[in-house]
Amino acid sequence: MTRLTGADQRSAPVTGLIHLFTGTQVQWLLIRMGRVPQPTQAQVHTFTSLTWGLLVLDALLGVAVLRGRWREALALERVQPGPGPSP
Repeated sequence: MTRLTGADQRSAPVTGLIHLFTGTQVQWLLIRMGRVPQPTQAQVHTFTSLTWGLLVLDALLGVAVLRGRWREALALERVQPGPGPSP
């Protein structure tokens, strides 16, 4: 059995959800004993897909926020008068 490292602890919530929905009886028994079970190939695939999906969602939300801020800045630029001639 393996122990959680620093990198594994950051993904612990996702790993917990995957075990909640796809865990086998043996894995649940190991968890109750305080051990970290080895994931199945299906669980690894689910974890990878979920991680990449959330990463893409985060990137799309970031682009949408940046686009909104860009458009807002352009609208404000059009409304504000430019510097006029000096007297």
